[in-house]
Amino acid sequence: MAAGLSALNQVDELKKQVTITLESKLCFLADLRKRGFVVEDTDANFILVNLPDSSMVAAKLKDMGIIVRLRPGIRAASVLRVTVGSNADNVRLVAALEEIMSE
Repeated sequence: MAAGLSALNQVDELKKQVTITLESKLCFLADLRKRGFVVEDTDANFILVNLPDSSMVAAKLKDMGIIVRLRPGIRAASVLRVTVGSNADNVRLVAALEEIMSE
């Protein structure tokens, strides 16, 4: 109960973190789209990236220390579910995707 009451006293911090995450997500989406990736908007803290072979990309990302989730079959596409991270994490993922797709 004390933890719940403490959380209620931190509403301003929660709102601040939600704003930061939303801003980061918008930059992340724009960065991926600018590079030609097809991404779907979501209302959550993740995005869906449509790729020709998401299993191969997920395996290569894992080898690079980046964990994503496979979502095959969503809207008949091969899809990765990518959690929105810090700006640095997002930039690293975009760079990794570009590297993998250029091989």
